[in-house]
Amino acid sequence: MMTSIESLTDKYDLAIYCANIVTMSNQTVVRINWAPPMGADMPWFLQELPTLFISTASPYHLQDVPQVKTFINTYSSSEYVYEALVEKLLGRSPFKGVNPVDPFCNYWESKL
Repeated sequence: MMTSIESLTDKYDLAIYCANIVTMSNQTVVRINWAPPMGADMPWFLQELPTLFISTASPYHLQDVPQVKTFINTYSSSEYVYEALVEKLLGRSPFKGVNPVDPFCNYWESKL
């Protein structure tokens, strides 16, 4: 939060967030808990620095970062899935498939 936009854009070309928050039988809803104070680790620089968000264990994390322009769901955090994700990120394999759930969680702002 104390870093300037210029220091981020001069140093980085892309920010990648990866959430691997797994649901359990007694905890079927998981949300991202950003660090205090006021979500200090949340992506606040989205308009200035391209940001990619990857959710590996829950398809519903877009509701916690609806302003992210590029969001990838893998639906699993197995080694095979991570290998396939890297292949896709490097452009060696195309992204394909259909979401089995509504990753926008019916929030209009996540579709902007």
